Amino acid sequence: MCIQCAAGAMTAVAGASGMRMWLEARFPWLMGPRTKKIVRRSLVGVGLLVAGLLGGSGAAPASATAPSSVTHQRAALVAPVAARSATGR
Repeated sequence: MCIQCAAGAMTAVAGASGMRMWLEARFPWLMGPRTKKIVRRSLVGVGLLVAGLLGGSGAAPASATAPSSVTHQRAALVAPVAARSATGR
């Protein structure tokens, strides 16, 4: 994991912990045992839903490693221009 990813994850955890502590200090009734259980289950459910819908990044498709037809078209256009400039025309 790169340092930016680690720093982002640590910042998110710190922000979530700080928000939870602020809410608990300001509105004690929000953080009762029943509410905590509901919030926990909701977060796990949303996380599973998002993971299932979005999926992972996975490996790159085979076509991403092979040269595309655009590359071949560019090479076909650049070669005649380079040949003309070499001959001085």
